[in-house]
Amino acid sequence: MDNAADENWQVLVSLFPVDWEEQARRTRAIWRQRGITDPGTLLRTFLLHVARGYSLRETTVRAREAGLAAISDVGLLKRLRRSELWLHRLCVELWAENGVRMPDEAGRGSVRIVDGTIVKEPGKTGSQWRMLYSVRLPELRCDFFDLTPTVGEGKGESFARVPVGTGDLLLGDAGYCLASGIESVVARQGDVLVRINPQALVLEDRRGRNFPLLRKLQSLKTAGRVGEWPVRIADTAVSGRLCAVRKSELVIRRAHRRIEQRASKYCKNTGDRRAVEWEGALPSRLNVELPANLQEQIDAACKMFHRFGQYSEAFDRLRARIEREPVEKRELDRVLGQLGVPGDFEVSQLIWKPDYDSFFYRELARRARRLYLFRAEFIFEVAGGVVVETPQLGHATYLFGKPRSMEVFLRIYAGVSKEDIRRNRENLAARLGFLGRMVHSSNSGVWLKELLDKLGEPVDDKTSVGRACLSRRDRKEPHESSGKENCALAQRG
Repeated sequence: MDNAADENWQVLVSLFPVDWEEQARRTRAIWRQRGITDPGTLLRTFLLHVARGYSLRETTVRAREAGLAAISDVGLLKRLRRSELWLHRLCVELWAENGVRMPDEAGRGSVRIVDGTIVKEPGKTGSQWRMLYSVRLPELRCDFFDLTPTVGEGKGESFARVPVGTGDLLLGDAGYCLASGIESVVARQGDVLVRINPQALVLEDRRGRNFPLLRKLQSLKTAGRVGEWPVRIADTAVSGRLCAVRKSELVIRRAHRRIEQRASKYCKNTGDRRAVEWEGALPSRLNVELPANLQEQIDAACKMFHRFGQYSEAFDRLRARIEREPVEKRELDRVLGQLGVPGDFEVSQLIWKPDYDSFFYRELARRARRLYLFRAEFIFEVAGGVVVETPQLGHATYLFGKPRSMEVFLRIYAGVSKEDIRRNRENLAARLGFLGRMVHSSNSGVWLKELLDKLGEPVDDKTSVGRACLSRRDRKEPHESSGKENCALAQRG
């Protein structure tokens, strides 16, 4: 093989029907030899447009640069139209080769997949249109197509907009799980198979009581276990079956990650909706332990929240100054005292973020002679040099040698980026005395041991490094044991 792309293409070709190239000639997809002379090249060019989503013009440019074909975008469009029958036959034969067989019952309607999508006109101000369509199985023929604006009454994706014949079975995803659409299909003598959406569809049992979906799903204990229960859509005469199958543990974990990501994005962390989604993934049981001093932490967070609100203007002015230049902690304490801020306020909270890890800050603060705040970083002047720290997993600790003048060091550092330092642009690494960096990891003991070694301090496994064995829960507590700055969420509030 010339490259990985050719190898991947050969793997794909092995899945095609045996006579796929001959079919291209019989259906006249390969008719004129100008530009493209063989079925393989034609199909590879089509896939650039269809599978990768490139425009016709971009497809022709990429095909020319890759040495596939020299053809215009208009010529490619004509080839694509002429290849409809060929591409359809390939899809139908692949469907059959995968072992999918549809029951052939006299008097039954068609099995149809219903779906929709949004298409946008070119340009920044191009209009959007909603395309609703249905594909008949196993023929894979589109038997309905409707293009409408995306806004306006009756323009959404719904079974109610799709024509239905007697005995037709409509398949749809959770977006079509609406009582009005399902009722519309049943009223026209059709049937529906749809993925359940418990937030959009209210179900009842035979006695007219709310269907206990959560409890029923929890009854499925082992992977592959199938459940089936008779249900009825509330306030309608439509009845049917609710079917569920327990997923494997691997698929469950993936579903949980998607739920957590969606909950984090939209802040849907509580309530029946999250409970149903979580159990809809059919999880294993989890135990959650709350800290013993939970109420104490809540009270401290409330206190901090009110303090940030009370002195918000003063804090904003100091943050603006910290954004421009490094400011020493003692100077910040002095300014806050003049503004009337209580002396127990920890100035590090001015730039502290919820996902900062107090362990990194605490270990450096106890070794620092002076501390400076600069943007989202802490600059520690220690006996052996200067340490720049962003106390967050994934970030790195930057170490510098002991400067002749701390003021000169801070002035230079404030005007450059870390990339400039790493790449030693304009000899910055040498001017600042850059010694290297240590990337944070979940093993904080390794980080601390390397830090002490670089700073020239003795390593005591029973004291300093031993503290690195704290649990994740303990490490996430604030960096002052008094609880003065207990929750950085107060700042973010």
